Amino acid sequence: MTDGSALSDDVTFTYTPKDADIVSVDENGTVTGLKKGETEIVIKSVCGELVTEKTVSVTVTEKLPDTVTL
Repeated sequence: MTDGSALSDDVTFTYTPKDADIVSVDENGTVTGLKKGETEIVIKSVCGELVTEKTVSVTVTEKLPDTVTL
C-alpha cells in the first residue's frame, strides 16, 4: 500500500510513545514534541486477525515543531 486509499474500514491504528515525557501522539497519529530528547513510537495496526507493529525513532530538538503527522 502506498496511500490510505487501499485501507479497509476495519483497520485500526494505535500509536504509543515509549517516553510520553518527550512526545505525545493522538489517535490520528499527530505527534507533538514536548521536550528535547529521543524516543520511539510504536505504531500498531489491526485488521481482523492480522496485527502489525512498526517502531519509528523520533528526535525532538531545541526548536520544537508544532506537530508532525505520521
